[in-house]
This record gives sequence, C-alpha cells and structure tokens, in this order.
Amino acid sequence: MFGKLFGRGAERPAADPHALPVPRRQKNGMYTPWRHLHTSGRGMSVDDSVQDARLAAGLRRDPLNLDIHLEWVSHLQPRWGGEAGQALEFARNAFAAAPDGHRLGVVVAMAHIEDWVESDDRDCLQQPRIRTELREAVERSILHHAYERRPGWQGDYNMFAMALSLAGSSTASNVFRELDGVITEWPWTFMADPEKAYARFRKAF
Repeated sequence: MFGKLFGRGAERPAADPHALPVPRRQKNGMYTPWRHLHTSGRGMSVDDSVQDARLAAGLRRDPLNLDIHLEWVSHLQPRWGGEAGQALEFARNAFAAAPDGHRLGVVVAMAHIEDWVESDDRDCLQQPRIRTELREAVERSILHHAYERRPGWQGDYNMFAMALSLAGSSTASNVFRELDGVITEWPWTFMADPEKAYARFRKAF
C-alpha cells in the first residue's frame, strides 16, 4: 500500500549527513533523539552506512531502547529500500535478547503491522504461525507480570492490540480489556478511520 506512494525512484532532497545534529544524552537516560535522526535520515536518503552507524551508536547507549528498534523496523521496509523479511528478523532477534516482561516485545508486533502495510492482502497476518508468535510475544512482554506500566504504556498495548486484531487472535481481547477504550494515535493512523477501526476490533474480540 505505502510502497505505491513512496517508490524507490522517487526523488528526495540530497543531504549532508554530517550536517545533521548529534543527539545529547537526556537526563532520564532515554535516547529518543536517535530515533529522530533515523527518521530524518530516511526521508533525506542518507546513506545506509550512516544510518547503520546511528543505529549502532544508539544501541550502544541503550541496547533495549524501544524507540530506536521501532525506527529501524520502519527503515528496513521495502518502501525504504529494505528487503521483505528483514524487519521481522531484526525484531525477533532483538526481543529474544530482552528479559521477560520487557516492552521490547512491541517491536515484534510492529514488524507484523509493517508487513501488513506493505502487503496487498488485507488478511496476510491471519495465519496460525503468526497468531502463535504474537501471542507468545505479548505474553512474554506487556502481559507478563514483570512488565512495568510507565507513563505512555497505552502505546505499547495499542500496538499489540492492532497486530493481534489483524492476525485474528483472540488474545487481543486481553489487551483491549486492559486498555479500557484508550486509543493512541500510533499505530492506528495506518487505518483509513483509526477510531472506527479500533472500535470495530475491540467489539470483535
């Protein structure tokens, strides 16, 4: 779907990657600015070697940073020059290295959502193996007793809610129940009518 909007041949402004700002460490230890560098670099067609260096730098500072991993999942999509399957493999490996109850499981959900965005088949996630993977990921991540609900936790739940819903997994009901009607803008903006889609899936499960 999005591949039709952002073709590989589309012209993008040239950029000097060395002219882009370098993020400083924030007091709370988060490295969200590295995600913004990935976003700007992707839109300005920054060389892959520069993007790779930024990923490595961000992960050195915070190996389990969800924002950085989510940005890289987007970067690896075919619409940005990546190859099919790359993002999901990256997500799986990242979550495998995370402890039980860590929010990094969200990256697996987002990788499947991105696959759905790239596909022309709206039912592409409705496969037993995908439902199993998502169920195992959510149970070891946000539904695990060790998961810590920090400010913004609803965003983690919404990403799993959408992925599980698209896969037709009944586990989505557990996630929607915890959300109690709370919807976040991301990732539902992938839908034509985010609020209606959220309500429809919530009712279905």
